[in-house]
Amino acid sequence: MEDTIVALATPEGRSALALIRVSGPKAIESVNEVFKNKDLSKVDSHTIHYGWIYDGEDPIDEVLVFVMRGPRTYTGEDMVEITCHGSPLIIRKIIRTLQKHGARPAMPGEFTFRAFMNRKIDLLQAEAINDLINATSEEGYKVALKHLRGDVSKAISQLREKLLNLTSLIELELDFSEEDVEFASREELLRLIREIRRIIKNLLETYETGMALKEGIKIAIVGNPNAGKSTILNALVKEERAIVSDIPGTTRDYIEETFSLEGYLFRVIDTAGIRQTTDPIEKIGVERTMEQLQKAHLTLYVYDITEMTPEEVCEHIKSLPISGDVLIIANKKDLVKDREIKLPDCYPTLLISAKDPEDIERLRQTLINWAKEKYSSEGIVLTSERQYNYLKLAYEAITEAEQGILNNLPQDLVASSLRAVIDYLGELTGDITTEDILGNIFANFCIGK
Repeated sequence: MEDTIVALATPEGRSALALIRVSGPKAIESVNEVFKNKDLSKVDSHTIHYGWIYDGEDPIDEVLVFVMRGPRTYTGEDMVEITCHGSPLIIRKIIRTLQKHGARPAMPGEFTFRAFMNRKIDLLQAEAINDLINATSEEGYKVALKHLRGDVSKAISQLREKLLNLTSLIELELDFSEEDVEFASREELLRLIREIRRIIKNLLETYETGMALKEGIKIAIVGNPNAGKSTILNALVKEERAIVSDIPGTTRDYIEETFSLEGYLFRVIDTAGIRQTTDPIEKIGVERTMEQLQKAHLTLYVYDITEMTPEEVCEHIKSLPISGDVLIIANKKDLVKDREIKLPDCYPTLLISAKDPEDIERLRQTLINWAKEKYSSEGIVLTSERQYNYLKLAYEAITEAEQGILNNLPQDLVASSLRAVIDYLGELTGDITTEDILGNIFANFCIGK
């Protein structure tokens, strides 16, 4: 924290402009030593200045310099941001020159780490910054923005404050145990503990939604060979991504592609056709299909209506290790135009021809409606395994406290369980943390952030 750091904040490569970020106790001094036009030590904070960057007597580039004095900066320290031309050569020259004058290269996420250490943001907001940078869908962006604004932090802090008040009452009673004083009734304590336990439980249940919105909703397309799975994949992603053939077993491994619909990112996986086979490669493909079924949020079971009966479809689906929702796609309706078609009733079913653009559009709309009902970005959702794990520990500890009161355990044991909940919530926001946890979080950031 005593060093001055420098890094490129814009993506590497050739561009019209680039931004170099400097932060630390000597940020303004370091840049001032190489900037020719104005004495930056005397300028007002949050002002922009035109001039040239020099390496000794040699001009490097014509730049704009944005001077910001702490603590009203992203990191909470003095900061300078240099906008230069986006030549990789120019960028290297400027950074090397600043290194000669006291700045060192920043580590991944070090600017945000300093913002956290200087109490500009908490740990949940730090994670949200990285999620915002890496957002690939409108819904994922909305979730990250809520975290960055502090919506989740506020909810967790309110929980923690309630627990602190609750624990203080119990510990106060312990101090006056000889006088037999009761500061809060057992019924009131139990009510508050159950309320907090319910809130934590509700938050835990948002984890699947948060991850689906952040990383994409996983859809597995499965079924027997030649049912039209690859045709449907190509139609959804609007690209000839999978080979379409009448020869069974063409797809031997799963193919994953992404596409967006109304703000949702879908990760659609075309899997190998499910059948008994002696081909060792195709057999591996079928095994991988089974693995994908256990990971998918939604399984599209595609079948050829000229080859399977509704009863056979339902029986086959029941035999598969499906963990998420199921939508049956009754395909090839174009082959039986004049025949009455009976559809399966075990799961929602959509009758289509994969070759008909209107039917594919109906499928897309069905996926949108399902996603909106299943995964909403409204409210507060968890977006990382770290958040989930700490809340799970908090849930287990507050359950212990509840059982302690119900079983008339000593007050100090109940207080101990509540203290554990407070600590877990503190680790969630970063009020209590370790170097290992911080290292794991900020190592995933890009260097300029």
